[in-house]
Amino acid sequence: MQALKVLVVLMGALIIAGVIIVVATIVHRSNNAFNETFDRQIILAEGSKILDVFELGDQLAIRLRLRDGAEAVRIFDSSSGEALGVLRIKIP
Repeated sequence: MQALKVLVVLMGALIIAGVIIVVATIVHRSNNAFNETFDRQIILAEGSKILDVFELGDQLAIRLRLRDGAEAVRIFDSSSGEALGVLRIKIP
């Protein structure tokens, strides 16, 4: 009976330690996510107007109205700022 009590106390201590580790890991990861800075320069065509900005995982999509009235969506890599592609939308 004494061994069972010791085992129950030991298992309870392990559960408490595990919960503390999980909570500490969540707090640590959330602090790192908020401390990251986004310091990139994106050059747009002259006369472009930003309509919307969307985050796509590790990419950034910017919807633009171009000088000629057409719309375009430019996709950028969030970590490097490199342009990955352009989708031009022509409105008749």
